[in-house]
Amino acid sequence: CKREGICRRKDGNRVDGGMLAVDLTTGQDKAMVGGYDFNRSEYNRATQSKRQPGSVFKPIVYAAALDHGYTPASIVKDTPASFRDGRGKRWTPANADHKYRGAIRLREALTFSRNVPTVRIADNIGLAYLLSYASQVGISTPLAPNLSVALGAGEVSLLELIRVYGVFAT
Repeated sequence: CKREGICRRKDGNRVDGGMLAVDLTTGQDKAMVGGYDFNRSEYNRATQSKRQPGSVFKPIVYAAALDHGYTPASIVKDTPASFRDGRGKRWTPANADHKYRGAIRLREALTFSRNVPTVRIADNIGLAYLLSYASQVGISTPLAPNLSVALGAGEVSLLELIRVYGVFAT
């Protein structure tokens, strides 16, 4: 960003984004920025924009697992796996590095953001449980009932993610 705080892409256009600041002791929103210029666009990127959270969603899966009986020391498999999707087709998630660590502790799977153990956990606790848990901690957008949601394939708003991480922080 330039000194005056205006971010521009290489093509010269301004970049819009959203920002939220929340008081964790009260849960009160303290500041919100929904975009660069309200006169140019009334679209609030902090509350209206929906994006795939990717690995930012994984802590929800792990929190649900802990509430479902897992412990940080629970052993999960980081080995190749395939799952049937809702249409009967096979889906084979992979880790970002395309390597596997074998049997690892749940805390390691989260720490190193391993995809396959995360999907295995979601499959084990059940999608209905995971989606209900996500709703309880602040995700209000309906998420598709498929295992890819465990890797952040659903679309959520910044406000929803701030609510979730506020729950974790407090």
